[in-house]
Amino acid sequence: MKILTLIKYLMFIILTSLFQSLKVFFISGIDYFKFNQKFNKDLKFINNLWKYKSKFKSNDNYIVTDVYDNSSLYCYALLTHAKKIQRIKKLPIMVFDENFSFTKKRFYKSFEINNIIYLNSFFFSLLISIKKFNIILKEFSKIYKIKSINDLSYNYKGIEISNIAYDSCLRFNLSGTVDNLKQFKFYILKSLIVSIKLNYILDDKKINCFAGKENQFIPRANLFQYFLKRDCICYFFFGPGNASSVRKFKRFSQRSIPRAYINKRFYLYAFSKRENFIQKAKDILDKKFLFKFHKNELLDARHVFSNKHLNPSKEEFYKKYKLNEKKKLVVVFSHNVYDGVFEIRRKLFLDNLIWLKKTLNLLSQNKNINVLVKKHPTEYSTKSIKDISLRAIEEIPNLKYNNIIPYPENLSPNFIKQNANCIVTGHGTVGVEYACYGIPSVSCNNSPFSYCGTSNEAKSYDEYVKFLENIDKIPTLSQNQIDKSLVLFFLINSVDKNENDFFDTEPDFNPSELVGFQKNFEYRYLDKIFKKLRNIKEVEQTNIYKKYLKFIGSHNYAMYDINRLK
Repeated sequence: MKILTLIKYLMFIILTSLFQSLKVFFISGIDYFKFNQKFNKDLKFINNLWKYKSKFKSNDNYIVTDVYDNSSLYCYALLTHAKKIQRIKKLPIMVFDENFSFTKKRFYKSFEINNIIYLNSFFFSLLISIKKFNIILKEFSKIYKIKSINDLSYNYKGIEISNIAYDSCLRFNLSGTVDNLKQFKFYILKSLIVSIKLNYILDDKKINCFAGKENQFIPRANLFQYFLKRDCICYFFFGPGNASSVRKFKRFSQRSIPRAYINKRFYLYAFSKRENFIQKAKDILDKKFLFKFHKNELLDARHVFSNKHLNPSKEEFYKKYKLNEKKKLVVVFSHNVYDGVFEIRRKLFLDNLIWLKKTLNLLSQNKNINVLVKKHPTEYSTKSIKDISLRAIEEIPNLKYNNIIPYPENLSPNFIKQNANCIVTGHGTVGVEYACYGIPSVSCNNSPFSYCGTSNEAKSYDEYVKFLENIDKIPTLSQNQIDKSLVLFFLINSVDKNENDFFDTEPDFNPSELVGFQKNFEYRYLDKIFKKLRNIKEVEQTNIYKKYLKFIGSHNYAMYDINRLK
């Protein structure tokens, strides 16, 4: 039975890789003519801009990057990221791709990259399945014995295969939780095979560093953890947008640190200089609530903070929704239920949907509060999880106090700022934003603001229960706590994001385009980038290259501009 199950799974993986290979081949072939016609001159310019005249020896260390998405924009962004590092380190680049694509092949040619590994190709998948069958069978025997979805203990050569599988299962199925054990085991097998492929390709090669963007999901999480296990430095950028930044990962213990995480040491340094920019932080935040956005503001925030939303008085609101005015107001902020689940070092709940349901159940038992449940922006744009937070409310058992209602979609965030007594978040930055106005929070994961001392952050489930049971008694924040929050808010929104000469342009896409890239959007954005590129004569003279040069040679973990604190 075990062998038959394995063979069935392997056949599905191999046939799927064949289908995907053919699909990408034909679609990219059709797309190529339009792409090449539109950007041919720009790609020639890129070739001249990034041309590397020296030849690399075969025994040189490699800079590895992955271009696993079929996105022209991501392809350009990742290759530009890797080429900047190449200019500094003077090493050849190896690219991990999913399947052959005519469009991306054109990019590789422009950037003079010839070493490309198609990780998901039909022939490679078939080769590994045959050549490493005994290893796969041995490891699948362990996978087959897993009896619970809660069991994330399975590793392969130190790589967290089960964790990656669970994360990927959420992502690729666009579901809120994983509830099918057979499906979970299949994803574990997929994650395992990727790691076996990586060992097969890379174990005998010298790797200097990894230049990546995403550190979650199959196969990126496998790549990321593999290189950390080999003590290779990983340089991860986040963007593209009109600003970007880079983070440095050196040790396996850092694998779950978010890319935008503000190091405590840097935070304390910034706090010592707070008189220089606290007012700036207030201005940025106040403008946000006036719907005047900071240039680095995320698009989903722009969607939430809309000047079309209403801001009634507390009395009007309570009367309309038949709430008790004497009760404290608590706002629960839902999370993205299929993304970023394991980009947190410490978790009390397996995924964000489990967290939400358990949180609402606990809050429903508190007779001293009214609770508003705010949807995450992805619930508007992703069909499979549409209104998932509302469904979580409906599933609350024995809602005897009737104290939990959905946050009205047309209600302004200013209402929260003016009337909320406390907010609840797993790990969201809303805990920082509203803390700047003195509103405390309850959280349960290792959030970006853990070290500020401004949140009631539970270290255990029992502590979390106690916080929620007594949430109506949590006092407003002191001025010192408010100042601490303002400092971190400023860092999150200003300091850790550097203007990028290669992406300094305004994106013009709608929130509905956030999930999955559309070609029209990509082409509009690339066209703007390429127009800006034409003004660049030498890479070495650009500000962003100088920042890379300084950053890679430093001991800093993130590309900060210290001058902004002055």
